[in-house]
Amino acid sequence: MLKNWGDLNHRQIALLSHAMRHPGKIYTIEGHQTSHDTVYETARRDLLTLSRLELLEETKRGKLKTYRAPGDLHEKIQKSDSRKRAFDSSEKPI
Repeated sequence: MLKNWGDLNHRQIALLSHAMRHPGKIYTIEGHQTSHDTVYETARRDLLTLSRLELLEETKRGKLKTYRAPGDLHEKIQKSDSRKRAFDSSEKPI
């Protein structure tokens, strides 16, 4: 299911795979950065993108931004995946 998401990178797909197995899990930029051995800005962009796609919920703990895996993540991915497929199939060559 996640492999059809050409716009997501391997780090984002790995995080979403983990998040589907652990609903409610809290992710941080620093944790994502460490897990994937990447720079802060790349980890930040990965999580912000997932939040903008409404696949993670952005929250704050004091000054720290956190990202929570919603309990209905699997359904959100399925719904977004079907919308993406419908959009892709509507783009017909001229």
